[in-house]
Amino acid sequence: MREPDPAKFMPVEAVQALLSERAEMTARMSQMDAEDRVDEAMREGFISPAMRPRAVALCRRDKAAFDGFLAAAPPTFKHLHRMTKEPIRKGVLRINGEIAGTVDDEIAARLGIDPAAMR
Repeated sequence: MREPDPAKFMPVEAVQALLSERAEMTARMSQMDAEDRVDEAMREGFISPAMRPRAVALCRRDKAAFDGFLAAAPPTFKHLHRMTKEPIRKGVLRINGEIAGTVDDEIAARLGIDPAAMR
């Protein structure tokens, strides 16, 4: 019996390893693509952070269904990614002279507490 020509044939193990490596790379790329698409949808306000794992799974399994969801959904969560003009200032909240926690100035004002008195 003649030996197979190495220019025309490969060992089965080498082909299996190559196919396995390709499948793993394809799965990683699919996951990264789905995560990128979902992150963009989150920035645009279509998906909340709590929805992310399910959205990634849907996008990986059925991109058309994910795109259909985005086309039909309003950007309900847009406000979650709104940038503020200035950082939130926090102060110490005291009740009966004891520190009860921290609160930002806007909440203090809404509660009728002078934010300056919390500093």
